[in-house]
Amino acid sequence: MFGRISIFYRSRKWAGAGFSAQRVDTSGRVTAFLLFFIGIFAALAQANSQTLFPGTTWTDQNGVNIQGHGGNIIQVGSVFYWFGENKINENSSKDPFQSVRCYSSADLIHWQFVSDALRRRANGDLGPHRIVERPKVLYNVLTRQYVMYMHIDNEHYSLGKVGVATSPTVAGPYKYSGSFYPLGLQSWDMNLFQDDNGVAYLLTHAGDQHLHVDQLSADYLKVVKPVAALTPDYEAPAMFKLNGCYYIFGSELTGWSANDNKYAMAKNIAGPWSKWNLFAPEGSETFDSQASSILRITGSQGTSIVYMGDRWNASDLGASTYVWLPLSVLQADHWMGTNLWLLGYTNSWNLDVRTGLWSGNGTAPADPPPRPSIAIDKPALADGSESGHPANAANDENIMSRWCARDGQTNHWWKVDLGHIYPHLNGSEVYWQAKGAYQYRIDVSSDNQNWKTVVDKTMNSVAAGLMDDHFSGSGRFVRITVTGLPPGLWASFYEFRVF
Repeated sequence: MFGRISIFYRSRKWAGAGFSAQRVDTSGRVTAFLLFFIGIFAALAQANSQTLFPGTTWTDQNGVNIQGHGGNIIQVGSVFYWFGENKINENSSKDPFQSVRCYSSADLIHWQFVSDALRRRANGDLGPHRIVERPKVLYNVLTRQYVMYMHIDNEHYSLGKVGVATSPTVAGPYKYSGSFYPLGLQSWDMNLFQDDNGVAYLLTHAGDQHLHVDQLSADYLKVVKPVAALTPDYEAPAMFKLNGCYYIFGSELTGWSANDNKYAMAKNIAGPWSKWNLFAPEGSETFDSQASSILRITGSQGTSIVYMGDRWNASDLGASTYVWLPLSVLQADHWMGTNLWLLGYTNSWNLDVRTGLWSGNGTAPADPPPRPSIAIDKPALADGSESGHPANAANDENIMSRWCARDGQTNHWWKVDLGHIYPHLNGSEVYWQAKGAYQYRIDVSSDNQNWKTVVDKTMNSVAAGLMDDHFSGSGRFVRITVTGLPPGLWASFYEFRVF
């Protein structure tokens, strides 16, 4: 379905400094000359102003709220183009397709309305009583065409198709070529991803309750093969790649309500993919936003990764605002509790597209980097392990590995030798293979013979991928025993961390 939220924050209008000389004063060249320099000075003022204001009202050069909802940004030369849904005068119960709008900017701060790149028609997929959402655009260097994908649906959201349009110019108009079911499956929220080698992929929340990654044809006009299928079937997918690692984002299916968006990562786009992880504080509902796209900005001094989210106003969709925040990318391939983290919610932050660097106006990340585990790479042992999933895979901080018991029975245990007695143990984290109500007990020992129970969750009913337990104890050995399992699952976890 379609997750949306309604939150209100302080408004601040962003003025564009557009200049259009369609009329010339009959007194002649003096007026034109003055207008020219006014335009130059306005452009310079824009270039020097590089502050973003998340969650506020952003307007174009005409003072109209920017309609870039559910969209994406591509860069052509030194100019950025933003595509999105036009939701003016719409609400959550009435949002028929009007147009896909295109805006341009040189700094990602000041935006000029360029065109309605895709317009409503009298009938068909783009006609009355139709839904057109999440427009995404890529450039195909082989065909020299800009290719737009979008979610096509009826007013009841029971159709679930993908539409395609093309244009030889970035701002359109785009020629609509029809819709289809990717690999025969219904599709709702979707996105596009273009790899370094030019191969493109469709990301889609599909009808088989998976989040699919499907490869597109060389001309980007159709799906040619499935690549990966992740569960749960999160919506609002987005993806980026950095240092050879792929990151995919998704939002839980909570209708118009906010939720904590998650991400997973992989060294190969086909997987294996890590478990889903938070990238904003738990309970913050991703700072009251839903993922739209991830924007990678490379300049003369570095690369910044910007999370683009929609803050939906269900009663007035056209007034919905945008939450853009920089993502801090920690060490790839290592767990560290999380590998991505958003800058803590702030009323403003700075971005320089020329250097590719951002600064947070003194605002630190929302939470400090996760505490290092004292169990990292210490000797680990289990009462039995499935082939390929040994005990030491559960405390190596590697997001691609896990320990799994030898069978699907209960009361399997895993333990770690910390090397010496720690007098002030104060907690642990266990990242289960799946989100479910695992039941377990944690014991500590100084001699590997006499054990004291410090955590008793043998009656646990909370279904969670991550369990964070606080306790007070001392010991050299820490052991977890899995006493109960969710249906169909084995005792298995990616990481067991001790503090």
